[in-house]
Amino acid sequence: MILIGTNNSDDRFFKKTHTAKEIFLGTKAIVELIKDRHPATKILVLRLFPRGGDNQKGISPPNFNSSRKCIEICEKAGKMTKKLADGKQVFWLDINEIFLLPDGKINTDLMWDLLHPSLAGAEAWAKAVKPTILKLMKNEKVDSIQSIKRIQD
Repeated sequence: MILIGTNNSDDRFFKKTHTAKEIFLGTKAIVELIKDRHPATKILVLRLFPRGGDNQKGISPPNFNSSRKCIEICEKAGKMTKKLADGKQVFWLDINEIFLLPDGKINTDLMWDLLHPSLAGAEAWAKAVKPTILKLMKNEKVDSIQSIKRIQD
C-alpha cells in the first residue's frame, strides 16, 4: 500500500513545493520501481488524504492548517495517481470521505491536527482498506479504481 506525496505540496513548512504533476511523476517512479523489482507484488495506491485549511482548527496543536494552494495540489495529485491503476498489478483506492464531515471539513476525531490520523482515524483507515487488501492477497477480482464512501460493517 502506497500513500505518498502530501509533504511535497506543503508550502508552509517546507522550502520546496512540488506541483501535482511532479508528485504524480514521483509516485509513478516508485510504483514502476516496485513493479520492476517485484513483478508479482500487487500495489495499492491510495489517493492522498485530505488536508484541513485555514477555515478550520484542529483539536490540539500543532494545527497543520494547509494553504489553499497546498490543498489544491494534493487534491489534483491524488486524483492523478488514479492513472497508475492497471487492474492487474496496480490498484487505486480513494478512502478520503471517511475522514470528512458532511460539510466537507476534516473530522478532527479522525485527523486531530487536520493532517495526521488519530488512533480512531488509523482504525477507520484500516477498516476501509482491509476488504481490498484481503481480496488482493487472495488474488480475487478487484476493480482497478475504487472509492469508499462509507465504511461497511
